[in-house]
Amino acid sequence: MPTLITRWRKLWNEIDGRESQGDILFEDLVYRHGGPLHKYHTIKHPENMLVEFDDFRASTGSRFVNAAVVEAGIWYHDAEYHPFARDHEGKGAKLFCSIGEYFGLPDGFTQKVSRAILATKHQDIANDLDAQVLCDLDLAILGKPETVFDEYERQIREEYVWVPEDRFRERRRSILQGFVARPSIYATSFFREKYERQAQENLARSIEKLA
Repeated sequence: MPTLITRWRKLWNEIDGRESQGDILFEDLVYRHGGPLHKYHTIKHPENMLVEFDDFRASTGSRFVNAAVVEAGIWYHDAEYHPFARDHEGKGAKLFCSIGEYFGLPDGFTQKVSRAILATKHQDIANDLDAQVLCDLDLAILGKPETVFDEYERQIREEYVWVPEDRFRERRRSILQGFVARPSIYATSFFREKYERQAQENLARSIEKLA
């Protein structure tokens, strides 16, 4: 895979074309993902999602997806993440809208990215395919092998180290049970085939530990 900045430049050139401005935005994105409380939600998270997206794009289902919308969502869906903050997805969507307005990006494109970012709240299954793919990419970690998933869970706990144990367990269990209660964790057939079974096993095991 190309370096992250190369990948970002390619996307930015597709949607705007002013490379020097794009480099400034990249530096800002790296900074935003580098806070001291970022343990899982580091710049490695969008990097891993891009690897997953490349895998998805090799599939037949990718022909109906706007790759630029999904990639922009990958970069910005956690750009306002902070363990103490509420609605970081909403703030990330607003951030991208402000960037779109400042750089004169097409309003339709900006709005599509914004809607996809908002879908990563994971409250419901998104109706839009671009948003579904972005959400599935965000949840790919749930279907990883046990050791990788367990490390992810440990990192999430570190991000919320300030939350009392009982409260964290209750809230975390509720979030994971919400995913299990769905007809399927993943919205797209590609990710269901790739990760659904392992994700169900990982979540069941984690919920039992949290009980």
